Amino acid sequence: MRNDWKNFRILTVSDSDRIDRLLAEILPQNAFSPPTTVHSVGQAKRLLVQSVFDIILINTPLQDEFGTQFALELCEKNDVGILLFTKSDCFEEVLSMTEGSGIFVLSKPCSKSVVYQAIVLLMSMQNKLLSMKKKTASLQAKMDEIRTVNHAKWLLIDRLKMNEQAAHRFIEKQ
Repeated sequence: MRNDWKNFRILTVSDSDRIDRLLAEILPQNAFSPPTTVHSVGQAKRLLVQSVFDIILINTPLQDEFGTQFALELCEKNDVGILLFTKSDCFEEVLSMTEGSGIFVLSKPCSKSVVYQAIVLLMSMQNKLLSMKKKTASLQAKMDEIRTVNHAKWLLIDRLKMNEQAAHRFIEKQ
């Protein structure tokens, strides 16, 4: 188990306290931060305005809406791992609604080990996403630098009538 997972922030959105007890049982306290729990989509939306979470667990149905639409909205606006629990009689419908969105859907009831594996998978995916974002930012910075150097080179060529090699050498010396 990775030590940096303690930094992962988990939000549970559930009408029932059972998910809190389940998470307390399956997530080792020394490896994970304690999850934050709210009981409705409205509460979750208010909390998400001021806080950032890495994983959001949604236990459907909720007080103010079923939860699927909320999960889809979260996927569009945030880089967050989402685990959606739904009753087995709704599973196929929810799965088809969320297909291709990146939402992980589990049918209730499910075993503790399956829930744990799903959370670990989401955390691994969040780590991978963060790594890819860092690489993208680094590449973007390099591209911006190349654009700036090229722009400077063409200004030297245009204004000082240098050839490209001379302009390039001049910029390197500077």
